[in-house]
Amino acid sequence: MRRLLLLACLASGCGVATDSLALRREADARAPKSTALQAALASREAGPRAQAAAAMGRAGSKLYAPALRRTLRDPDAPVRYEAAFALGQLWIDEPEPAAPEIAADLIPAAADSEPAVKAAAIEALGKLGGKDFEPRLASWTADPEAMVRREAVTALFRLRYLKRMDAYSTTTVRALIDAFDDPDAETRWRAVDAFSRFPEPSAAADLARAAEDESANVRLFALRSLAQLETKAPEEPLTHALKDPDEKVRTEAVLLAKKSGRLTRLDDSFVRDPSVHVRAAAASALAEDGGDLKLLETLAEDRSSFVRAEAIASLAKRKGEGYEAELAKLVRDPDPLIRLRACPAAGALKSGAKLLEQCLSDADLRVRASALEALAEHPEKDADVALSVALSDPASPLELRGTAMEAVSKRKTPELTKAVEKAYRNSMGRDWVELRESAVDAAAHQSELSKDPAPNELLREMLKDPAYSVRLKAAKALKVEAKGAAGHGSPEAFVKAEPPAEALVSLETEKGVILIQLATDVAPVHAASFLELVRRGFYDGKTFHRVVSNFVVQGGDPRGTGWGDPGYSLRDEIGPLKFARGTVGMAKAGKDTGGCQFFFSVVPTPHLVGRYTAFGRVVGGMDVVDQLTPGDVIRKAGVR
Repeated sequence: MRRLLLLACLASGCGVATDSLALRREADARAPKSTALQAALASREAGPRAQAAAAMGRAGSKLYAPALRRTLRDPDAPVRYEAAFALGQLWIDEPEPAAPEIAADLIPAAADSEPAVKAAAIEALGKLGGKDFEPRLASWTADPEAMVRREAVTALFRLRYLKRMDAYSTTTVRALIDAFDDPDAETRWRAVDAFSRFPEPSAAADLARAAEDESANVRLFALRSLAQLETKAPEEPLTHALKDPDEKVRTEAVLLAKKSGRLTRLDDSFVRDPSVHVRAAAASALAEDGGDLKLLETLAEDRSSFVRAEAIASLAKRKGEGYEAELAKLVRDPDPLIRLRACPAAGALKSGAKLLEQCLSDADLRVRASALEALAEHPEKDADVALSVALSDPASPLELRGTAMEAVSKRKTPELTKAVEKAYRNSMGRDWVELRESAVDAAAHQSELSKDPAPNELLREMLKDPAYSVRLKAAKALKVEAKGAAGHGSPEAFVKAEPPAEALVSLETEKGVILIQLATDVAPVHAASFLELVRRGFYDGKTFHRVVSNFVVQGGDPRGTGWGDPGYSLRDEIGPLKFARGTVGMAKAGKDTGGCQFFFSVVPTPHLVGRYTAFGRVVGGMDVVDQLTPGDVIRKAGVR
């Protein structure tokens, strides 16, 4: 009975039982060749074997590949499942696919009698396979089992998303279009989503049909895919979508109206729409010529600062220099969210330099950072001076130094190498790891721009950085092997904790209460950390600083800027929990850098699977999540 229950759990994407402490420690330590994991994989009991396979995937060492390949033939389905999933994880971050013989070992697993194992093997093929496996993946989109068809469709998308192939073959396009009519709604939206990043003109008519599907997710992704086409989308689906009962579909329809040049379809009903996201989308869309300027001016007076901010940025684009006087007032607005958008808008004006100077001395770090980012978009040398100052000044705060470092990689200025060096060497504390990772990109960019050996010398210095994530990036930039151990892992207290299986956390916000059930079986370390932070009041008073309509809502940062952490980092606990609507994930700056910033997936986000830790799911108050905007406060977090 236990085995049947576990297989049912795997089929629904909930993962296996909690790792034993010893195996969890090995996974968290990122042991490249652990005798303990090898021994557990040879256990007589299926439980330890499954846990060992999962731990090998999280450890990430390709030295485990031979053992995992053998384990694909394990007599127990849960073990085979974990082995397949883990094997895929070993290559998900690699620029090249695995050797064909490694991928080929997944073919028999994809013919497994258990659908969950078959689906896991197909998912792994999408992560480590190459274009040679595309025809076989396309054939599985017609499998009798819905969970298999879902993973086959997403595996085809992932092959292209991970740049394992340059384009879908004719066979794949046909298989994906056929899946638009699948009886399973999740298979349908996954198939439609496969074109949402990669335009496919031959699918236009079928996407228009999918835009009227009974499933809101199918309609949403169909509209998103239609917006990718260079030609205008058919008129009829847009007409219906703009009046769709689902606010997320209406939001996507507004974006399609913008992309297809049909802004005249936006009338005053969008000013009155009950959804803040629909109104914000309309405010953003009306930045383009052809939209009703009066509607935009009305939205600039909206009750929500989230909407007003979008409208202000759009008005600046529409009115240009004629909007300078208004921007001069807005860069001093008492609402920081308004200033946050008004400053970059001012920077886009030829006459906006003085306004940007005001913004660079704003009391809010986020506003100053946005002004610096806007300044970095300018070709003038004055921008290089401002970036050099932000990088070289030891007193420059993390937000400004980090923004400047990221900006270096966008500029064609080889003279910034010395400023990058100073910033890197002045940023050696653990709080500055994200900045040092950006410094790797900046140094590599400087190396491309200049024949000066200094950038490469800095990259070689970075090979000895205290943070493994920085050493790893530097090694990839120099095309050498990273040296040294993975460094400090997650805090031991969380690694050895045993969070309760039914742990529930409530977040009381200004808009209502959100109830989260933690996935303690899939991500026990993250769950334990989150529970501890909640219990000691860490989240009380924190804000949601990032809201992206039809994507994610992110919060929990002690700095309120997106640059903060709790004083420690957590190793990734990548597992099979899918990023569906309502999934709670851990934000991070790079590999194994999770901490306290979490996000809610507002719509399904399958491209995050395998890359981010999912550690919970919203089980109450998803309507509250839909209403959140930047600056909304977590009044009180508690454990139930």
